[in-house]
Amino acid sequence: LETSGLCARRTACKVRLRASCGQSKLLALLALVIRIAAAKEQLVLLHLSSITGGWPGGSAMQEAGRMLIEEINKNPSILPNHEMILLPVDTACSKTKTQSVIHELIFEGYAEVYNFSSPFDWQKVRMEFGRLDQSSFVGLIGTSCTVGTEPLSKLATSWRKTIISPGARSGELSSRKEYPYFWRTTNNMANEPRMYAAIANALGISSVGCFLNLGTGERVFAHILEGFSRVSGPKLVGPLLMTSSVRKSWGGGTWVGHSAFVMEAATMAEATALAKAFVEHRPRMLILSATAREMRMFVCAL
Repeated sequence: LETSGLCARRTACKVRLRASCGQSKLLALLALVIRIAAAKEQLVLLHLSSITGGWPGGSAMQEAGRMLIEEINKNPSILPNHEMILLPVDTACSKTKTQSVIHELIFEGYAEVYNFSSPFDWQKVRMEFGRLDQSSFVGLIGTSCTVGTEPLSKLATSWRKTIISPGARSGELSSRKEYPYFWRTTNNMANEPRMYAAIANALGISSVGCFLNLGTGERVFAHILEGFSRVSGPKLVGPLLMTSSVRKSWGGGTWVGHSAFVMEAATMAEATALAKAFVEHRPRMLILSATAREMRMFVCAL
């Protein structure tokens, strides 16, 4: 009986020892996992968007981006050893503002980042990212406007950083030779304007008006005219596209002499003049290619 009891105690001791060793291994493994998780490499993306300016859609886009980044970081199947961070920078849907932001990043290594406390409240913080190939961010999201994306893509080529735009639709950006690091999630805008004439023709609409601005109007109108040259039914109506500032800005071309409603300066006086011309010509279909502010002024004038 004594021998039997001794064996039982030895067996119990061995079981406890094995359990203890198993727990130690498990704890060591957990500690390793925690250390790996804590040491996740951060992937910083700069979100260049229009938080201010003529099309201030950047606040909503940043909130959507934040929610998407959270889902990506939670998913163990997507970049499990990395943590993505999205930092918003304002380019105001402006070529000048975008160039200023990029020049400061390239030559000084700094950017003014917007820290959102809610989709409508933010504080601006100046952050250092390093110059050129020493920069700490891995890529750029943006911009949402063509006028800012073209200079951004050309200047940022020196970084060899990937640029993904959710809204820049210029046909020129499709050139792999000119923009080797540029990608986008939207369509080439050259294709869409060519379809307007076909749509008007299919609907039996005989008169079409084009509301344009001097920013991207030249490019868009050229594509629209290309579409109208392929159909015989619909016709463009409106005041002649031959004011002095338009001629000087666009420099002449196949669009000169055609009809359109052109917003040369975003003023209520000009919006009122265009509204009167609209009532006079009464197009049955209106193509809009301008900023939200210009379109609001035109609608209010109507």
